[in-house]
Amino acid sequence: MLAEARAAAEGAGRKRLVILSANPTRGRIIRAGRYFVHGQPLDETVFADDPAHPRTSAEVTELLGGDLTGVETPDAETAAELARLAATIDRDTLPVGAVEFFSALLQARTPPREVPPLASTTAEAVGTLVVCGSAASWAQRCTEAADRQIPVFARPHDLAAVARALQSSGRVLLGIGDGGGLTSAALCAELATATATLVQDSTGVTAILLEGGATARAVMDRLGWTRLQACQVSAQGVGVLRPAGAAGPLLFIKPGSYPWPPEIWP
Repeated sequence: MLAEARAAAEGAGRKRLVILSANPTRGRIIRAGRYFVHGQPLDETVFADDPAHPRTSAEVTELLGGDLTGVETPDAETAAELARLAATIDRDTLPVGAVEFFSALLQARTPPREVPPLASTTAEAVGTLVVCGSAASWAQRCTEAADRQIPVFARPHDLAAVARALQSSGRVLLGIGDGGGLTSAALCAELATATATLVQDSTGVTAILLEGGATARAVMDRLGWTRLQACQVSAQGVGVLRPAGAAGPLLFIKPGSYPWPPEIWP
């Protein structure tokens, strides 16, 4: 992140760089220069065992790495603190961080207005494919799917069976299961291929819930989608998009470590 942020700041001619990845409403805060998740230091959470990016420290400066000269990494534990920090961002500053920081920036720069609700939920959509590429979230998603009578398919994926379940029930959960000893990159590629095949085979996929940034990127790369159009206002940081210039399905995208909001989860 640091190298990209510095390059963006230099390219935009910004003299000040502020990096703030706190999402207080999700229990992600920065206190005394350390990152906490629901009160636990980052390196004592499930993120310490992440197969691709294990977090061995909670120190923000160590997590960023590199030369932090001229870089500000402020503490933030509440929405009020985010709002105060957002008010200090001027035209000479490049802000980098989490969604709640940018929400505070937008609120600081635009007049209050009514936010329209999501026009429809995935519960109303026929052909909803929930794609979970997060090993940490898989067990919970399976439990949630069982509560909603949603068919669950882990790897190796029987795509013919998935297609039949999608047509009969209107929604399925597709994921990596226990991983089978494969690397995270291999699992991501396999899941993306399965998802893309279902979409391309015209199985009636009208909405895809993509969980995890790497998973979302892999799926879109596999389908050749290079541009997305923002469609609707959604809850709690879930992006709602559609492939630009294509009659593709509606996409709901969120980080892998966050739960799906009730109004999004089918």
